[in-house]
Amino acid sequence: ELLDIIKLAQDVKKSPAAPRDACKGKVQAMIFEKPSLRTKATFEVGMYQLGGTSIYFGPAEFTLGKRESVPDVAHNLERWVNLVTVRTFAHANVIGLGATCARPIINALTDLHHPCQALGDYLTILDHKKTLKGLKLAFDWPALEAEARRLAAEAPAPKPRKRAAIEADTAERVAAEMAERMA
Repeated sequence: ELLDIIKLAQDVKKSPAAPRDACKGKVQAMIFEKPSLRTKATFEVGMYQLGGTSIYFGPAEFTLGKRESVPDVAHNLERWVNLVTVRTFAHANVIGLGATCARPIINALTDLHHPCQALGDYLTILDHKKTLKGLKLAFDWPALEAEARRLAAEAPAPKPRKRAAIEADTAERVAAEMAERMA
């Protein structure tokens, strides 16, 4: 599926006008508990360019699981919108929405994953390098820290070394695992 998404993105880059009405009459709900100028702009502009519209819910409107439960939000939104894009602190919120909402959910960022950024980065690398094979990658994302800690927690305890060496090893393991997943 990921390779299909990358291929579709490459096709759209080659012929941006082709999918002009792909989302005609569709509505995207954007739940951004963690605001971002670039993410908000790109998702709204993208939906507009595909013929659809977006409704933005920032942290002032609601916080998932506080006033309304995640399943309640999911069941209400699925009545009114065609797609839900979520940028939240808790990965469990995306999982909960996905489990209870009949509409597609896009993870725009959680404390654990940043998949749209990863796909965009992968597409950029392919555009410039044509492959990941033989490349060494380093990532500097705020969400990557959680992934690096998870991988480090799963790894056998290293012999005492300097902090920089441990961080370099962890970064290499994360980059290798992510490159494997995307290859």
